[in-house]
Amino acid sequence: MEGNRYTINYEDFEHQIISKHVKLFILCSPHNPVGRVWTEEEITRLGDICLRHGVTVVADEIHADFIYPGYKHTVFASIKPEFAQLSVTG
Repeated sequence: MEGNRYTINYEDFEHQIISKHVKLFILCSPHNPVGRVWTEEEITRLGDICLRHGVTVVADEIHADFIYPGYKHTVFASIKPEFAQLSVTG
């Protein structure tokens, strides 16, 4: 958390992937239950870490139509061709 905004600790995320031999990551976008809409930059950083370590991403984007005004949902698989190959979207 930064102030009242939910944030991602990328260093810890990568450390957990390495130390626990993670092979699958579920990305809830937008986040449920807090409604946090991840930016393209945030999703790209997560995706790059997963790509670097061979982690498959399940992109749970079922709530993409329910976002706060002024925010934009970014589809994980649309960011990079490698992300589309690395992920399953639903």
